[in-house]
Amino acid sequence: MTDNELLEQLFRPAREMEMEDNGFTNRVMQQIEAAEARSAIAATPQAARNTKRYVHLWTAFCIAIAALLFVMMRGWIAIGQGIYDLLTTPPTLNHLLMLFIAVSVPGVLVLTELVRRERVSVL
Repeated sequence: MTDNELLEQLFRPAREMEMEDNGFTNRVMQQIEAAEARSAIAATPQAARNTKRYVHLWTAFCIAIAALLFVMMRGWIAIGQGIYDLLTTPPTLNHLLMLFIAVSVPGVLVLTELVRRERVSVL
């Protein structure tokens, strides 16, 4: 006997059994059908365009806030000071670590994006 046949034999009596649940099963099934109908509406091309528009608006908003904070906190001073310190102090292990991070983080992000777009095959 296969596993499926054994399971069928085990659950056959339960399938034929009636249990009173005060309409619970019907309410759950109605909610599932309503959720499926809502997800079908959300999958329309118009909904996809609206979602894309909201994502673009949110991205633009975040970039604007970042630019505003950069100007308000005079970020160019911190960047200039960092470049000056990097060029005027003797190299240390800390410099190499920062250089490694500065190169590897964007590299990993680019590689991740390329893999996501399936331009590069991964083993």
